[in-house]
Parts: sequence; C-alpha cells; structure tokens
Amino acid sequence: MVGPDGKSDLWRLKRPARRASWSRFKEQRRHLKWVDGLGAASEWVEGVAASKIADFAAEADADDADVLSRYEAVKRVALLARLVHTAQARARDDLAQMLCKRMAGNLKNARLKLEEIREQQRAMSERLIGTYRTVLGASPRDVDTLETGS
Repeated sequence: MVGPDGKSDLWRLKRPARRASWSRFKEQRRHLKWVDGLGAASEWVEGVAASKIADFAAEADADDADVLSRYEAVKRVALLARLVHTAQARARDDLAQMLCKRMAGNLKNARLKLEEIREQQRAMSERLIGTYRTVLGASPRDVDTLETGS
C-alpha cells in the first residue's frame, strides 16, 4: 500500500528519523502515532526467543515488499510483526532523541542569551558605580552647583 508521501507502508516502517527540527519532530510524532496504530506488536512477539526476534528483524529489514510477498503467509506475518515491533521502538527512541537534541539547542541559546544579559547588567552596574563615585567625590560646593544647575 502506498502512503500519503508516495512511499510504501513497508518503507515507512523502515525509515529512520530525519534531522531534529520542530517540524520534523511533529512529523515523527505523527509517524509514531501511525506505527502505534498498527497494533500491539510487543504482545505479538511476547514469548519468542530474543535470538529468533533478532534474526527475523534482520531479515525483515533487509527485504523489500517484493521479496516479502514471496514468503509463505506464516513467515511473512512473523517478519512483519517483528518489523512493526522494531519500528515502534525505533519511532519512540527517535522521537525522544529529537526532543533531547532540540531542547539541548534551546538550552544552548538560552545560556548565550543569559550571558549577554549578564554582560549588559555588569556594564550598567559599572556605569552606575562610576557615577556614584563621581558624586561622592564631589565637594559640597560642586554638589550645590549640580543641584542648582548653574
């Protein structure tokens, strides 16, 4: 079956996440929702030996739709179940990783902005202290002159 992006559903199951951006994060979230909608794959593979799951995962990942269609129905279903299970785990991992990368970028930008603000505050404090020292260093006659403006 062909999806809305012109790619087969099998390709959509295998596709890795793209570079982290907010629009791609939203796209990955939609992908996770789609993959989760395929069923409870973790229950499908429950009780199957880990080595068998790994073998099926490698085989399903390597094959395309044409090759998979040549398998007998039982093996094809087993491979697809494992592929869906892997896709669900990958989609969750990719979504979490994208969020972490985006948040790390935001944190870096926030730290830079905070440093700019601190530098501006430091400069303002130094100017105020300089002005305060000038005022304190003025003689009483200079202060009278400053007050009257003459």
